[in-house]
Amino acid sequence: MVPKKHKSKRLTINHQKKIHKRSKEKHRKDKRDGKRSPHGRKLKKDPGIPNLLPFKDKILKEVEDHREQIKEERQRQKEARSQLHDKNRTLAPDAAPKTIADLARDAQKRDAAFAEEHGSDSDSDADETTEGAVTGRRDNSKRAYYREFQKVVQHADVILE
Repeated sequence: MVPKKHKSKRLTINHQKKIHKRSKEKHRKDKRDGKRSPHGRKLKKDPGIPNLLPFKDKILKEVEDHREQIKEERQRQKEARSQLHDKNRTLAPDAAPKTIADLARDAQKRDAAFAEEHGSDSDSDADETTEGAVTGRRDNSKRAYYREFQKVVQHADVILE
């Protein structure tokens, strides 16, 4: 009986590249899954403060005080955010305008209050621009541009040429 020859381990380049590509993809997926899973990362345990260390009580007290300060600071920031949120919420739900006309009246009231507060010089120009914005017909001519330019120059502190 004639012994069988071993099968050759030669591969075509295309087949070698295919194997290499699949292997590379598998390693990449394993690496990505390892990063995502919480089992791979274990937090190092804090060894604490040795008992033989002098003034251990004082150090522990400082650490506890620091934690309390951080907690209080977070609480203060949370309260400040909620106060800012409440301050910015000017309209009550029951007083909200229901129609477009109500919205327009409310906007005119706020516009008048703003004009009184900031001392607007040209009220008629402001009315024209708001009317144009509401109706969709704005004057985009050079004259309107020049009018806006004059407003900016009047209110400017410093003018650079």
